[in-house]
Amino acid sequence: HSGKVSIKEFYVRRINRIFPALLLVLAFVILAGPLVMYAEEYAAMGRSAWASTIFAANIGFFRESGYWDTASKLKPLLHLWSLGVEEQFYLVWPLLLWLAFKKKISILNVAAAVVLLSLAMNIYLTYRNQAAAFYLPFGRLWELAAGGLLGGGGSGVAVGAMSVGVYVGATSTVAMSITFTLCTDVGKALG
Repeated sequence: HSGKVSIKEFYVRRINRIFPALLLVLAFVILAGPLVMYAEEYAAMGRSAWASTIFAANIGFFRESGYWDTASKLKPLLHLWSLGVEEQFYLVWPLLLWLAFKKKISILNVAAAVVLLSLAMNIYLTYRNQAAAFYLPFGRLWELAAGGLLGGGGSGVAVGAMSVGVYVGATSTVAMSITFTLCTDVGKALG
C-alpha cells in the first residue's frame, strides 16, 4: 500500500462488497413475489426494487410514508432504506474530503462541521417531520460522518491528550443523549 487514497478503488471495493448480496436479494423477491403477493403489493415492491438499484430506497419509502402507508411487515425491501442513506453518504463523503484536502482545509474540521450540521438538522427534522428525519440523509449524515472521524482516529492525530477516535466517540455519545433529551423536551414545550 503506497499511502495514496484512490476514490476509484474505494468505489470498486464498495461495489464488490454490496452488489452481490443486493442483487441476490432483489432477484429473490422479484422471482418469489408473484407467488406470495397480490398484484398491487408486487407492483409496490417492484418500485421499491427499482429505487433500491439506484440507492434511493430511503427516498421511495419516505415518499410512501404517511397515514395511508402500507404496514412495514408487508414491505420485503424496507431494510434497504439504510443502504440508500449509506450510499448517498458515500457518494458525497469521499469527494468532500478530497475537496477539503485539495483546498488545504482541515479534513477534521470539515468532518466535524458535517457532524454538527447534520445533527442539528436531525434535531429539527425529528420535531418537524419524523419520517424525513428517519428516511432522508440530511439528518442521518452525522452518524456516518462520526464513524468516518472514528475511522480516522487510528492515524494518531491527537486532540489535546485524546486521540480523535476517543474524542469523537465520547462526543457522539453525548450528542445522542442531548438529541434524545432535546427532542423530548422541545416536543413537549412546542407541542
